[in-house]
Amino acid sequence: MIKQLMSSRRFAPLFWAQFFSALNDNVLKNALVIVLLYGAAAGENASLVTLAGAVFIFPFFVLSALGGELADKYVNRSSRGG
Repeated sequence: MIKQLMSSRRFAPLFWAQFFSALNDNVLKNALVIVLLYGAAAGENASLVTLAGAVFIFPFFVLSALGGELADKYVNRSSRGG
């Protein structure tokens, strides 16, 4: 079942795009946290690490509602079945 699903033309590209997007986001966030931990002053590390996480989460939080509205407003022509 999983082999068939992962090799389908409809699901596999979506799965791999989501997988690599999440991987890229986590790698960038962790790299930023490491740079902040090594480069920042000792007293400010905790707040800068929290800020680094917020910088990457903020666009998703703000733009997800807009993305949902646009998805409801504009129908994808290829998914209508005609």
